[in-house]
Amino acid sequence: YAGIYSRVGNVFFDNVSISGTDRDAFSADGGVAEIKNSVIENVELGDALGIYDRTLLYISGLTVKNIGFGSALGIYDASAVVENSIFEGGLDQGIELYGGSLGISDSSVSGYPDGNIYISEGMATVERVKIENSDYGVSVYEGIVTFTENAFKNIAVYAFENYSDFPINAENNFWGDASGPYHEDLNPKGLGYAVYGDVLFDSWCENE
Repeated sequence: YAGIYSRVGNVFFDNVSISGTDRDAFSADGGVAEIKNSVIENVELGDALGIYDRTLLYISGLTVKNIGFGSALGIYDASAVVENSIFEGGLDQGIELYGGSLGISDSSVSGYPDGNIYISEGMATVERVKIENSDYGVSVYEGIVTFTENAFKNIAVYAFENYSDFPINAENNFWGDASGPYHEDLNPKGLGYAVYGDVLFDSWCENE
């Protein structure tokens, strides 16, 4: 039914495989967790990783793939630090932040049709991440976001959309073309993937 659940305690995983769960493969409610050099795959309905209530999660060298109707990483009033990891393939959204914080770097998020990175609220720092193969790359509804040195590929609708009340600095990213992202007002001649809302994208990178 579910994989591993931790309540309050501190847990450490290295070189672990979790596969074939109906619900969350790993979830934590408080405490500190660290996952290294591991694989989570084939989750039917839950999150591959779901962390709650001030949990602090460190991730490095993790591969998450083939997730059904749940997120690859769901953060609910908790904090996650992710590096050198791969999130690939699902039926829902990839990484979701509902309060708390997310820091992700030197990683890739690909193949989540409802959006690769979804920020409802909280603080997020996204650096040197490949964001690929989705209708929506990054969606922000509320929160403080730092977004730099990332690259988009195969985005159908919006690479970055901002629905919050504040501008988001998204300079120094590659938007799929040397001419920059398409924005109907700020860069109508841009041949890169489209940007929606108050997003500061100039200057941009001309190649990946």
